[in-house]
Amino acid sequence: PPSPGSSPPTPQPLQPSFAGQPPVPNTGVAPTNGPASYGFVPPNVQPPAAAPSSRPIEPVPVSPIQLVAAVANRTSQFELDVRAAEFGKTVYAIGERWQVTGTCGQSGYLYLFHIDPTGELSLLYPRRASEDNRVNANAAFRFPTAGNYEMEGPLGNHYVKAIVTRQPLILTGLMHEPPAAGEARSGRGRSLRLCPTQTKVVQTLLHDYVQGKSLNVGDLGGDVAKWLPEFAQDELVYYVGPANDGQKVSP
Repeated sequence: PPSPGSSPPTPQPLQPSFAGQPPVPNTGVAPTNGPASYGFVPPNVQPPAAAPSSRPIEPVPVSPIQLVAAVANRTSQFELDVRAAEFGKTVYAIGERWQVTGTCGQSGYLYLFHIDPTGELSLLYPRRASEDNRVNANAAFRFPTAGNYEMEGPLGNHYVKAIVTRQPLILTGLMHEPPAAGEARSGRGRSLRLCPTQTKVVQTLLHDYVQGKSLNVGDLGGDVAKWLPEFAQDELVYYVGPANDGQKVSP
């Protein structure tokens, strides 16, 4: 009991009680145990951030017409630069060996497509499902990683289109995988298996592309960015013919 003449103690506010437990005075200090510690967050202290998601990256299926739209597209969401490893060389003879090198502003999945003068499209890299086509941001890459590609005809200007995507692609309609590694690497890559009508449409569109004509990507499956939101593209062009032909790449 208080001594005579002293003031009675100031009552402290009580924290909510739990079933079967008496109220606990609110002292402003986090309880270390017991039911009163449940849900206590000290002032000006943020709860820990949620752990990053570990969900696997979903691949994007791409139809042949969508692939043509991606190849014809000339916009990018980040930087990509590709060139022939033989720096400055633009004229090759049939049978010569060559490689592709470059750098990319973001990590992603690299795809190299070859378009010959007739408009025939093929996948130059990766040729096998087992090949790791990932590239790292701002790190130089070179493909093929072992050996070289062998230059093939027909004579004329050839294009290599490089596309780096943030998600892997499922390219529908690819022909069977090439022979085992170590054998000659064709400079034409894996062709697409299309019905006759699709083959004619795709080849005509890509023939116009290599001739420098603009293609309406709206007629090729719509805006590429709607189904492939993060990607970059670049291309290199070279002439295949006799080494002493003297003909240069068309501007």
